[in-house]
Amino acid sequence: MLPPVLKAIIIEDEPKAAQLLELMLIAVDPQTVVADICYDLPSGVRSIKKLKPDIIFLDIEMPGYSGLRLLEFFDKDEVNFGIIFTTAFNNYAIKAFELSAVDYLLKPLQEDKLLEAINKFRKRSASSQSQQIAALKQNLQSTENRKMAIPVANGLEIVKVHDLVYFEAEGSYTKIHIKQQQPILVSKKLKYFEDLLTEDPMFIRCHRSYIVNLQSIKKFVKSDGGTLILEDGKTLPISLDKVDEIVTSLNKLSF
Repeated sequence: MLPPVLKAIIIEDEPKAAQLLELMLIAVDPQTVVADICYDLPSGVRSIKKLKPDIIFLDIEMPGYSGLRLLEFFDKDEVNFGIIFTTAFNNYAIKAFELSAVDYLLKPLQEDKLLEAINKFRKRSASSQSQQIAALKQNLQSTENRKMAIPVANGLEIVKVHDLVYFEAEGSYTKIHIKQQQPILVSKKLKYFEDLLTEDPMFIRCHRSYIVNLQSIKKFVKSDGGTLILEDGKTLPISLDKVDEIVTSLNKLSF
């Protein structure tokens, strides 16, 4: 259970940016109290160990050590704080954050987004984010072997993006079908995953109820408007307005 007052530490190498964030916190949520401001990662690590904050506002691009290396300096049982990254990465790179289910604030910071991030954090207990940050590192480094953090009953399950076979709408839920394991039912609509994967050419919404990984398709059948046969034998329908897009995308694949 989170305390009513959150103890925060800001780790940011630009003093003006750090001071602005502190002023914004005072304005939008006086219950979040800045206990320390650190201008590099080593001093941030020392401050965390000493002050034991509830939440860290962490810049990524800093001289010496990247903010992504923070958890390397802590044992697993010491990570009882939450992290909200502050970053100037562009919108394309932001997809890496969203795939990894890591909380972030895009610079220049906005008060409404800051308050939204704090309220989101308050709704859950601080927990280890080691897997999420490991996935984020991978997702930022390359487009290959990317990972997605999928919310499950007891936390998050990290899976490789290329192991995702297809997504199936089930009302307000989505069933995610993954290679060589049982499907995962997630309390998010299919549109959420469509937006999440919008920059990935391997995933396409073939029907109002399905998003498919093109690399999992074994055969395209023209009859009945169009059907996809997957490598595991599953068949998926194609909406009439998606047939040309599917055919064009399949023709671009190199095997």
